[in-house]
Amino acid sequence: MDIIDYIRKLKNITIETKDKRTITGQLKKVDKQMNILILIKETNDEKIIKGTNLRYIIFDDEL
Repeated sequence: MDIIDYIRKLKNITIETKDKRTITGQLKKVDKQMNILILIKETNDEKIIKGTNLRYIIFDDEL
């Protein structure tokens, strides 16, 4: 199992981007380039985060 397969199994994540923004939400999709579609909890909006803009992925409740 590679890291992409592991991330696809996650539900709730927090993402920190290279410009130091923190986004918390429900993971919808992730592709091979680590582009992530996330449903933001507070606003109920979906956001696409490009894999090249990721700094950290924090696993909220799966560990």
